[in-house]
Amino acid sequence: MKVYFGLPGILCALLLIVSPVLAVTLTVSNAPGSLDENQEIQVDVSMLCLGCNDSYLRGVFYLSGSNYFGFTQNNSGSWISTTNDKTQYFKIGQTDLIEGSWNGKLKVKPDTSDSAYAGPGSYYLKVGRYTSAGDTSADWSNDLSLSITGPTPTPTPTTFSDVPSTS
Repeated sequence: MKVYFGLPGILCALLLIVSPVLAVTLTVSNAPGSLDENQEIQVDVSMLCLGCNDSYLRGVFYLSGSNYFGFTQNNSGSWISTTNDKTQYFKIGQTDLIEGSWNGKLKVKPDTSDSAYAGPGSYYLKVGRYTSAGDTSADWSNDLSLSITGPTPTPTPTTFSDVPSTS
């Protein structure tokens, strides 16, 4: 008996052998339309990641076509900017995922000392997901537009000591 699989049979066999590709979907929402350059904000993040191990989230601000900047508050309350050790960012443990899904809050703020910060103006905000495997690239969320404004000046009190009195 001779069995002939042909091209369709070979393709079906390959599909059964190939392991599924890990797909990650990140969504960021509820950012204000503007914030002061010294202000921290809290954004909503949704992550769908079937089969994921631990994940580390980083929020970034950026101008179109430029480098990222900004701080992300991690689980210990520390503010982390750019780092090679991605496990310093906000951790979502594998056990935090419910049926491959996580929804929560992430605190971010601009890093005005970073050279990528060009002063007050229009920027984008997005969230990236890293793993502990030493990733240099991230899975990124959607972009949100917002304005970063300069610090609000403190009003200087006016003194009236030089006003002549009337007698």
